[in-house]
Amino acid sequence: MQDKDFTLRSLADLPSTLPEEMDIDLEREKLRVYKADQLQIERLVREGKLSIEDLPEGARPISVEQLAHFKRLAALPRIISATEIMATVYPPRKWLIEGILPDEGTAILAASKAAGKTLLALDFCAAITSGAPALGRFRTTKACVLFLELELSARTVQERYLKMKADIREGLDFVFDWRRGPEGIADLEAMLSTKKYGLAVVDVAARLRGGGTDWNDYGCAYDDFAPIRETALRNGVTVLMLTHNRKGEGLDPIEAVLGSVGMAGNADVILSLDRRAKQPKGTFLVSGNDVEFQEYAIELCPEPLCFRILDEDPAEARLTPERREVLEALRGMDEAKAAEIATRIGKDADVVSKHLRALSDAGLSEVVRYGVYRAGRNGRSGRSKDESAG
Repeated sequence: MQDKDFTLRSLADLPSTLPEEMDIDLEREKLRVYKADQLQIERLVREGKLSIEDLPEGARPISVEQLAHFKRLAALPRIISATEIMATVYPPRKWLIEGILPDEGTAILAASKAAGKTLLALDFCAAITSGAPALGRFRTTKACVLFLELELSARTVQERYLKMKADIREGLDFVFDWRRGPEGIADLEAMLSTKKYGLAVVDVAARLRGGGTDWNDYGCAYDDFAPIRETALRNGVTVLMLTHNRKGEGLDPIEAVLGSVGMAGNADVILSLDRRAKQPKGTFLVSGNDVEFQEYAIELCPEPLCFRILDEDPAEARLTPERREVLEALRGMDEAKAAEIATRIGKDADVVSKHLRALSDAGLSEVVRYGVYRAGRNGRSGRSKDESAG
């Protein structure tokens, strides 16, 4: 066969099997087929060199089943070999926030109520539109942002930004009302086409879902969010969806996202903010297909109102005040039993013992011998010196 693409305009004279050599007249152009059976046509279809169009009514060159088979082949996605993938030189990955938010796809920011997820998202948006570092540390690529703020009012957004003393620039746009379900996703696509946005934020994701959708059902959650990811990729933007975390200590970041894993399954990046209300410190976790797993200690600063990354062990940052008190007492002692610490801080020995076990699991204390603890090495490791040496 000649090395060129062609379109089969009519199958009217094509028999069910081809002779060893046969000239096929296609729009006054003759192409020679060297294969003796229909496998040749199937191969041409798979390679994208042959497209089968609908036949004129009454034309039956081959069986209906064969024609349907060819059309099915034509609709199959292109196959890419592993060797082709490995030989391809891909451009470097681009970021809106380096190491945290890529410049295309979907991301989820999950946190418990009152942890500060909207504040963190507002901080990200101000940093991206101004080109300033996010969280005072991570480089950003300047871009326009569309923020679907479906929980707070415009007045509240203004009050938050005034407390944050944020550098607000042109390119950060807000919408405070939005339709649900497929209509809302279609509206999002239309809105993204009006301006070259790099990021779209949805606060909260539940306001986009269709009425009556059960997010505890994997299929329902997946069907709700797959179109959002498709919209993001089609428009070359990142869509960041805010949602809530489940209650429960030690949950996997994906399992912690409220609702089915069908939602998390459509996210390229999952960001998790773990901070108890009225407690300044917490943790910020980054995971996903397109990012390296990272976990940071984070603190909410009152003046100006903002989050900042801390140079301390995330395990320590997520401690409750009660466990932090036990750890500080233990650090003031070479080694101690639960009863000794309980006496020092005026707490019940059984409660202190429970906290010590939790601190040991977190790597912040270690067992010297049965019932006797000491602070982990440098307060950051639960391994003993002998274990570290091994």
